[in-house]
Amino acid sequence: MGAEVQAPPTEGLVSQLLRLDDRFWIVNTMEMLERLAYYGVRATVPIYMLLPASEGGPGLDHVQKGSIFAAWAAVQSLLPMFTGGLADRYGHKNTIVVAILVKVLGYIGMAVAPSYPLFFLACLGLATGTALFKPGVQGTLAASLRGSEASLGWGIFYQLVNVGGFIGPSLAGVLRLMDWTWVFLVCAATVSLNLLWLPFYTDATEERRSSAAPSDPSPWRALAAATPRGRPRGWAIALLAGGAAWSGAALAGLWLGLAGLHPSGIGALVGFLAALTALGLTLSGRALGAAAALAGVGAAGALAAGLMGGAALAADGLSGAGLDPLAGALRFADGAFLSWGAPGLAAPLLRFVAAPARFTAPTLRAADIVVLSIVGLFSPRVLWFCLIFSGFWLSFNQVFDLLPVTIDDWVDSGDLIADLGAALRSPAVVGAGALAAALTWGAPLALSAALVADPARVRAPLTAARLGLIGLLGALAALPLAGALGPAAALAAVLGAGAAAAGAARAHGRMGVLGVGLVGLLAAGVGSYGPLSSASGALTQLAESGGQVNPEWLLNVNSALIITGMVFVAQASARLPTLWNIILGMCLATLGGALAGTATSGWGCVAGLTLFSLGEMLSSPKKLEYLASLAPRGQEGLFMGYANIPVAIGWIAGSVLVGDQYEEGGDRANLARRYLTEQLGVAEAAQLPREEALAALAAHLQVGPEAARDLLREVYDPTAMWWELAGWGLISVLGMIAYDRALRIFAARGRAGGASGEGPSNQPVAE
Repeated sequence: MGAEVQAPPTEGLVSQLLRLDDRFWIVNTMEMLERLAYYGVRATVPIYMLLPASEGGPGLDHVQKGSIFAAWAAVQSLLPMFTGGLADRYGHKNTIVVAILVKVLGYIGMAVAPSYPLFFLACLGLATGTALFKPGVQGTLAASLRGSEASLGWGIFYQLVNVGGFIGPSLAGVLRLMDWTWVFLVCAATVSLNLLWLPFYTDATEERRSSAAPSDPSPWRALAAATPRGRPRGWAIALLAGGAAWSGAALAGLWLGLAGLHPSGIGALVGFLAALTALGLTLSGRALGAAAALAGVGAAGALAAGLMGGAALAADGLSGAGLDPLAGALRFADGAFLSWGAPGLAAPLLRFVAAPARFTAPTLRAADIVVLSIVGLFSPRVLWFCLIFSGFWLSFNQVFDLLPVTIDDWVDSGDLIADLGAALRSPAVVGAGALAAALTWGAPLALSAALVADPARVRAPLTAARLGLIGLLGALAALPLAGALGPAAALAAVLGAGAAAAGAARAHGRMGVLGVGLVGLLAAGVGSYGPLSSASGALTQLAESGGQVNPEWLLNVNSALIITGMVFVAQASARLPTLWNIILGMCLATLGGALAGTATSGWGCVAGLTLFSLGEMLSSPKKLEYLASLAPRGQEGLFMGYANIPVAIGWIAGSVLVGDQYEEGGDRANLARRYLTEQLGVAEAAQLPREEALAALAAHLQVGPEAARDLLREVYDPTAMWWELAGWGLISVLGMIAYDRALRIFAARGRAGGASGEGPSNQPVAE
């Protein structure tokens, strides 16, 4: 890799594209494949979790599903605060290798896990692998982008993420019709393909290691110097008080409602006593290391007990004793945060209180950086931002976690099937559909091949990395033929197209690009024309028999719109201020999610998802830009790391909130059992298997399943929670407006007072 040439401000698009080096295209391909696998699972796993064992699933309920997503959110969103430093320290490539292996184990574990605890651990493995993968890939990408091409490069990255996000759910939707195990195994194989690209580029950390000086810790020292000791001490005491309350509630529930002392109570008590010991030793200034160790041991013990379900059992005991408020508080994340999160956060805060001077030293250890990261989290600027913005993420993430289940339970998408079947009776519509498929598939692949080949050097021999990427694009181009061919012929066509594209590119770059484009056009056109022309009758019959569109295919409206409309939305909104782009996008995404979640028809759900996607396109590209403008000088990296925390808070809270609510008042099978018991007096209804509950209700009412579903919807209003989720999102919007105004007022006062280092971009984060 040669030295990067800095571009003049007026440089054109083509010139910027030409300077994007091999590393850029390799890590973008890796990200696309990783996202393809990830979103394939994320779009289908909410449905899979609830499948009974008789249908090949683990048979979880909505509370267990919510607890898995809450823990998934915590690991995946919070670990990057620390794994980014590990990627810089141990190398981006090494981190990526570990991440891929962990993700593969996670996918395989999800395929074979027969029970809640094992499936929980497999999901946490996937979350850990994702948290490790992102810093390595994005760190390499950042190192490869310099000058004016950076904005273009990150835009291409965002587009390719959505390409993977579009293909993954579509592929998973087909695979699950074969067998659910194939979804997870194919995703494992897909992400493992990224190991093939690693030998073909130079790790930026290897280039820097020999000549670069250690990173300057002065921003961290400034944070330590600007943090009053009273703040971390106060937050540590508050967190420990929360842990004490949880411990007391757990033990009370066990004593009141259960025979014997469950390990959860022991874990809670150990965690509380250890944390209390840590507080006493720290405040007295003695044996700080032992105090932190005790807190850690207590936290680990409480976490292990929480995973055994003791908190949920204790909550049941409290409910039986009539103490519903305590039971509800205990059910929040099964008490997981208060059992291990509270002491876990309190220990580093107390460590800082005991010896703040050590954190202003000229050099800092990795452990000191971790402590300061947690201390900085509790500064007013960061804490209020995280709490306010988390309301939006609470509603946003449920479009991917809850909406697939809501669609499966309550949306009648037969109208989409019937309308499409009627439209495909026209040969003109079939031809237009085949042409649209050909252009949608072939043109982006040809453009990608052209960018990889580098138009300025297509007559020169291409590097091995570029040839490999063009070969992969050629193989992808032939994929639409797979539906029209047998497995062996499809595999031969895909491998042959990839080899031919790489060979043509080696002889002449433009020939390789032309080959990829033509194969994509022909494969998509030919592969789609036959199925489209014969689909009308089958679709009409499917609609008449009550057939439905798979939820993951409906959700794909989001990725498809982003892929095709992102450029146009960006151009149309360019004149809006950054903050108002974000606010408008947040409003549209929140309302769109609520409309999709409360829709009764397929077209209504599509309309809501369209509005949601428009909001995402307005807000997502601008979020990081706005966050960067709020970061104090020298603390940009720290502040951007905190950008994941609102996502984590909202995702965790939403998963727990929705898990409990949907289990009680939204799940179709549970409501069918409830109606049978309360309205029809069928005592044995509570023991009905999930898959038989609606049919049993329809039989008792002597109506069809659709009429029974509509009755349940009218009586119980199971989708009303979507408006509650929208309320959280809109409150977050108003809070963001107030937050921005407050920062500007404080900055103006600081400038008027003539103080140094004032303003949102200048002051230490702790002030």
